[in-house]
Amino acid sequence: QVDEVLVMMAAGHLDAARAIVRDGGYDKVIDVVEGAETRNATTLRALERLGPEECHVLFHDAVRPLVTPRIIGDCFDALHTHAAVDVAIPTADTIIEVGPDNTIRDIPPRAALRRGQTPQAFRASVIRAAYEKAVRDPDFTATDDCTVVLRYCPETPIWVVPGDERNLKVTEPIDLYLAD
Repeated sequence: QVDEVLVMMAAGHLDAARAIVRDGGYDKVIDVVEGAETRNATTLRALERLGPEECHVLFHDAVRPLVTPRIIGDCFDALHTHAAVDVAIPTADTIIEVGPDNTIRDIPPRAALRRGQTPQAFRASVIRAAYEKAVRDPDFTATDDCTVVLRYCPETPIWVVPGDERNLKVTEPIDLYLAD
């Protein structure tokens, strides 16, 4: 279901990424583009590179190398009826909200909580509209693209497709061990 891949790469690593794409025969990769200072600015740069045409856009983090074809397919399938899609799994842990004084502020009901993963998928017009509003907000901050849609296009529901425990985020040495 993926027609084209655009790789956003950290500064200083573009040549290596281009060599991997070239030598690996990744025919769907249309470009390797330098990312920006932040995740959100990198998303904006990717949207600029994709141009103004309507399409389905899926954003995925390289730190989740074990994403499955099922998850990607579910995201694209959901975009036929939903304008924004996230991937999440139920949490087995109790999640606590901690205040600035390091005391518990709230303990939300676990049944309503999920652990967000990537990819996140959007109709391009929706994510563009959200970012157009976000960049005009001097207090804009977001840790992911669904947050941008939730805050700046709240009329757009974000559908959740089931993730997978194996779609783990490799950020610590133990994560690399588990991925191996």
